Amino acid sequence: VSTQSTGFNTVFEMLRILSRSRLIVTKRTRRVQRLSSINTKSRCLRKPVIISKHNTPHYIQRASFFTSLDVKQKKIPQKQVPTHQHHHHHVHDENCNHDHDHNHTQQEDQDFVVIDESQPNKKVQDSVQEVSEKNFQSFVLQSPVPVMLECYIGSDPASKRLGPKLEQFSRSSDNSLRLAKLNLAKFPQLSQQLQITEVPTVLGVFQGQIVHKISGAVNDTSLVQFVEALLKMGGFENVQILVKKANAFLQEGNIKESARLFNQILTNKTLKHEAVALAGLIHCAMAEGNIEVAKSLVATLKKQYPRDLSNKDVVKALSMVEVASADNSKEAFTDLVNKLKNNPDDLEARYNLGVKYASKGDYEEAIKQMIEIVKREKTWNQDAARSFLIKIFETLGSDHEITKKGRRQLASALF
Repeated sequence: VSTQSTGFNTVFEMLRILSRSRLIVTKRTRRVQRLSSINTKSRCLRKPVIISKHNTPHYIQRASFFTSLDVKQKKIPQKQVPTHQHHHHHVHDENCNHDHDHNHTQQEDQDFVVIDESQPNKKVQDSVQEVSEKNFQSFVLQSPVPVMLECYIGSDPASKRLGPKLEQFSRSSDNSLRLAKLNLAKFPQLSQQLQITEVPTVLGVFQGQIVHKISGAVNDTSLVQFVEALLKMGGFENVQILVKKANAFLQEGNIKESARLFNQILTNKTLKHEAVALAGLIHCAMAEGNIEVAKSLVATLKKQYPRDLSNKDVVKALSMVEVASADNSKEAFTDLVNKLKNNPDDLEARYNLGVKYASKGDYEEAIKQMIEIVKREKTWNQDAARSFLIKIFETLGSDHEITKKGRRQLASALF
């Protein structure tokens, strides 16, 4: 395999995972060997050829460059290769799992997935971490999402310029991309085993394999392309497409198909967008008028994915349920309307009427009632009207025309 065709100048990168068989092909002879017959502690994979995602021959095998690293390894079950990485260049064996179609059929029979809440909530992990021999295995090799392995030296000017950019990419990726920072001066042994020859160097790692590499003074265009390639491998692009399709079905009133797509995102653990999927299922439940199911999904989302509560899709779903659940008044709708006719200054009746409008989905009329309260008494009931308006705006989203109009009216009432 020519390294020139892959766009890389060096040949010391490792080979990618492409099949469930434990076969490797040597660079010199392309002879198939059993991985069990090779001493992984030796430098047997000294110069494997890197294969790009779009240039993968059929004979390429499963082999990990990291098997030769001197870090504490833990034996873990082999994960199945994500669906979006299944190409026609596969080397199959008798142990391959072909149950995908069966599982897909089972999911179509249910609108809402059953969440197992018996599992304890895992500790939230920062997407940016300094790594050493102690956490290299858990944070880099066993990461469920792609990892940017930044190999740097603190005193190097190029490293100082590149580091903040990588951190910004990681923290703005909605938990779809990790950044592992490896200080070469502190851990020269890892530097030697990774065969780092230039500083800074950033290795793209996915499923324990080096899949991309950039080094030296990298321009912004190359950096963006590097990040986008990693995100695409992790399924980020596919998630956005699925969410867009699911929302389109929901707007058309096809709740069952929308829920099926959100379930597909939720159950595919390689996509790592469970919170967004749960938010979509909350919208489906609300569209069906099943607020109890929606509340149950909200509880699951808050318990299992606390770090994702600031995600815009999640905020929108949570606010929708909160607005719909806010109607605690025992008075009938018509009674509240008559109360306001007799006494327009009855702000409690006006507030309860606005909440009832919102719970029925009539957000424009609800906003009208809350704005009227603010005009008459800005801080009534500890800013209850203004707080409820904010929840309505979050439910609709900042780009919605009703939100834009409501915000202008609120600003006018306040000032």
